[in-house]
Amino acid sequence: MTDTMPTAPMPEQPAEPPVDQGPPADAVPQDMQTTANSDGSPIPQQSIAEANGEPSPVADTTAGTAPLQAPTADMQPDDEDAGGHDAVATVIINMAHDYMVPMSDQSKVEWVHHLAESKATPEEAKAAFQPFAEQIAMGLYPTFVPQIQAGIPVKLLLDPYVEVAKQMLGSEQQPDFTDPKWSAALDGGRDPKTGRPVPMSLSEWRQNIMSNPVFDWKHTKQGQETMANMAESLHQSFSNAQPQEQQP
Repeated sequence: MTDTMPTAPMPEQPAEPPVDQGPPADAVPQDMQTTANSDGSPIPQQSIAEANGEPSPVADTTAGTAPLQAPTADMQPDDEDAGGHDAVATVIINMAHDYMVPMSDQSKVEWVHHLAESKATPEEAKAAFQPFAEQIAMGLYPTFVPQIQAGIPVKLLLDPYVEVAKQMLGSEQQPDFTDPKWSAALDGGRDPKTGRPVPMSLSEWRQNIMSNPVFDWKHTKQGQETMANMAESLHQSFSNAQPQEQQP
């Protein structure tokens, strides 16, 4: 009896995977239906159209979108408004100072806004504001009305009085001629013909500062020096007035 060797079963060969044929033609969007390359890969119709010089069938995604434009002058930030406000504000502040017209910050802002809103140039702003400043100044300084009407700024008219006050009381003095203490310079004189109040002469103004206790002139440096000089002069005068002893 001949022994026979059992034979092992032969392994099954794996089935080859099916070739992917791609989705059915009717499942592919119209603009991407294909023909085959030599290797079987699909060629989109978009590429075929471009190769043939035909317009691309891909939808235009920019349809309905406005084209970009370079910024134009009217799209740029307008710095002229800010510059105009600054220039007009300078005019208002300087003229109020020149005519010695006190103004609140709110009043200044309203004037600047009104003039800048109308696109007024600095020259136009001055022409618009000056009549107002003159009118207020004539009410504050009635004895200077003729000069103000002639176009002379109040500051120029008051400057000599200011300088006398600084010389006598000290350079730190800042006279406020709306204060009765200082306004005497403007109406403390008298017209010899009419008796009406008129500005003091500068000599009258000096005498007023020296004699009016509100200025406390005698305790200033100039006051003390002046009084010391006066005392020395009196002493010299008294000494010279003494009779000289006669020689025997």
